[in-house]
Amino acid sequence: MPNYYPKGGRCRACERRLDDCSSLDFSAMPVHRRDGPDVIVICTEFRQTARRPMDRSAQPETPQCPLPNTN
Repeated sequence: MPNYYPKGGRCRACERRLDDCSSLDFSAMPVHRRDGPDVIVICTEFRQTARRPMDRSAQPETPQCPLPNTN
């Protein structure tokens, strides 16, 4: 009997990643790949999390190169 699992990368990027998805019928979802008795599926309930642009002040500054500029 196969064991169905959602593709983990999508779970990490899903807005519902903290919800309990064990009640979803993974056996009815499209197959991503099979690995022995395990079947990795593409979750049809996936919802992309909203991406916020990174604040400019929060970005690390590029360090100065310690080598002399010979150009």
